[in-house]
Amino acid sequence: MASAAVEAGSAPIRPTFDFEKHARFFRHFLHHLPAAVEGFDSNRQMLLYFCLSGLDVIGALEKVITVEEANQIIEWMLACQITELPFRSPILPKLLASKPELNRALINDQVVSHCGFRPGPWLGHPFVPHANAPMHEFDTGHIAMTYSALCVLQILTTAHYQPQQAAAGTATTAPGGDVTHQAHSPLVGRPLRELVDAGAICRGVRALQLENGSFRGTCFPSESDMRFVFCACAIASMLGDWSCVDIDRATDFIVRSQAFDGGFAQEPGLEAHGGSTYCAVAALYLMGRLNRIGDRERLVQWLLARQVSGFQGRVNKDPDSCYSWWIGGALHMLGAADQVDARMLVSFIECCQNHDLGGFSKHPDTQPDVLHGYFSLAGIALYGPLMEDGGYPLRALDPALGITTRAAESLPRVLPPSS
Repeated sequence: MASAAVEAGSAPIRPTFDFEKHARFFRHFLHHLPAAVEGFDSNRQMLLYFCLSGLDVIGALEKVITVEEANQIIEWMLACQITELPFRSPILPKLLASKPELNRALINDQVVSHCGFRPGPWLGHPFVPHANAPMHEFDTGHIAMTYSALCVLQILTTAHYQPQQAAAGTATTAPGGDVTHQAHSPLVGRPLRELVDAGAICRGVRALQLENGSFRGTCFPSESDMRFVFCACAIASMLGDWSCVDIDRATDFIVRSQAFDGGFAQEPGLEAHGGSTYCAVAALYLMGRLNRIGDRERLVQWLLARQVSGFQGRVNKDPDSCYSWWIGGALHMLGAADQVDARMLVSFIECCQNHDLGGFSKHPDTQPDVLHGYFSLAGIALYGPLMEDGGYPLRALDPALGITTRAAESLPRVLPPSS
């Protein structure tokens, strides 16, 4: 495993970083959820994203995940896509019968808003590889799960497997032990837009945008804030189709959410937060509109002031390893990463390692989890190279999309048309 990590870069492996244990930690979570986190089963797309991107960052993806498993996970992902609902779902006739005053076009718009990726099979859906499972009115995609699914698909389809491996198929068990099926054709190596219904995804995302420019998580009344604005922009960037975002409204919502102290809140009038600040900066970065930030210098100073060893998410909070990514990534996109004390940041993250199980926790001497495990590695990948010794041999990360530059390099990355 150490040799796999060495291949990702030229710097020597530091003695305090156990690549093999971290790889084993992420692989374990691909198939087994500890009892303490069983409640996250409805977020399985996101858990897969943390595990697989974590393996990619440490350079162990192709060593730990076989091409057969990669094809299997891709098929499982595609079975979670909701697409073309008006043509094969009982939703449309039910809506027509219950609301005769609405015309078919209006109801069709409601149905389109279901499109995207569902979080997993938690509603009891049977596994159907080509997403032809019967659906009902509560079956809907979620914008964060759609972002996570696209990340996972991009990571796996661009993995550097040997040609003879990439031609293989397998009969095996899906993540979490849901089903056993045969991968009939190789999926690794195929472009993202060939695998997904990009049009249905974009129409579904567009249906979630509200008048104030923000996005809901699902088609049902739900939260709408900066997290989902980022997800929408990341989806548009990965698919190379900005028709799913009203750029002007989204930009206006972000700009109005900058707080008095420079950071960004989840929505206008709320307290600035590290996570929402990252989402705001990344969304503007992807739209090519960083120049719309009202007070850029105050924003940079607010971000830099969050370093108290590691980064804290808000004023007067303890440092938390995941903000190595949220705060650190925002500073990278703003061109201010060189103002961070990289050695102090990485030292804090090192203290959050679990040397018995692998992985990282939010604070030192607490239980590790895949979210903090991934974002800790992401922070080291961003700031390790800025240390005098060059840090660890990790794969570089795209600070706006949250996947390695290796995985992102084949994406179209089209900027939206300027208004």
